[in-house]
Amino acid sequence: MTRPPDLRHVISPSVRDLIELAHLAGFDRVTEQVRNLRGCTRPINLVGWTTTTDPTTQSVLRFYSTEVPPLLGRC
Repeated sequence: MTRPPDLRHVISPSVRDLIELAHLAGFDRVTEQVRNLRGCTRPINLVGWTTTTDPTTQSVLRFYSTEVPPLLGRC
């Protein structure tokens, strides 16, 4: 894994944040969410979780939470 770049020379905090965001492991998911917002400047942050269980054994088949990453909807 490469070391994050030294961003002390970048003056704008917004640009620093964008550069740091681009170096995150889940950046592809972030770009997908931004693309899906289609220009919405005040997206709706959906919060919650869902669990799918096997009706016979009650074992968890799937679990999804909006905690990480957040789930954003268009305005």
